[in-house]
Amino acid sequence: MAALVLSPTALLCGVDPEFHWGFVGEVASGYLSSGGTLGDTRPITTQCALWREDFGEYGSISGYFWTKSSFHNRQHDSHRATFDQLETAVYYGRNWRISDGVELRQKLGPLWNPLFGYKDGHNCNWGIHFVQSLENEYVVPYMNALWMIAPSPRSRIRLGIEKKFAVGEKLTVMPFVETVWMDNRRFQSRYGGIPQDRFLGGAFATMTTGVRLTWRIDDNWRLFFRFRQYDIINNQSRHAVKKQTAYYAKCDYPIFGAGIECSF
Repeated sequence: MAALVLSPTALLCGVDPEFHWGFVGEVASGYLSSGGTLGDTRPITTQCALWREDFGEYGSISGYFWTKSSFHNRQHDSHRATFDQLETAVYYGRNWRISDGVELRQKLGPLWNPLFGYKDGHNCNWGIHFVQSLENEYVVPYMNALWMIAPSPRSRIRLGIEKKFAVGEKLTVMPFVETVWMDNRRFQSRYGGIPQDRFLGGAFATMTTGVRLTWRIDDNWRLFFRFRQYDIINNQSRHAVKKQTAYYAKCDYPIFGAGIECSF
């Protein structure tokens, strides 16, 4: 790990910050957004560059830069095929040790999603992103919440649990299950109506179950494969999707992906 030259923040805190960076690239059989929406059922690729500067007990500053492209042009009416989406965020994070082997990890910050790849992409989606997980040796629950402010207010919360198993020295297997809650504005924009079975002003719309296999090449490089089964669990949402004519309008769909990741 490389130590940076002291920054003004480090001088105030009296610590030497450590800078870390990483990269994740994946090819998948379809596109499932972080908000629980199936956006494509044809092959796509994503790339994500990540960075983090640690300040010890004072927390960390981190962020990422993510892009998506497709291997086809079947959605040319709305966006181009190459680098049609871009997303970036900056966070302040702080971990809290609860007991031996139990740690609460959380980070909060602004997120931007400029729609430069879309024909009507003069707007920029932006809002506040909050991620939290309770790390332990048993089952890890996590939450991923996004409150969009512009161009229109809406929100969603992804809730899930995961469990990692070691299979030998290099292979890990991690099954997971998660669901997505949408507020009524996001639900209406996706499915054309206000949710009838409302919960806290919105509804749980989708569920994803799957497994991720990771093969550690060395301390810095890893290969991974993941399978995700996407299902719409809200009856109102299923009826709305069945009426849609887009080729990717599916109520249930499996997605396979493989890629490489590194961290330094």
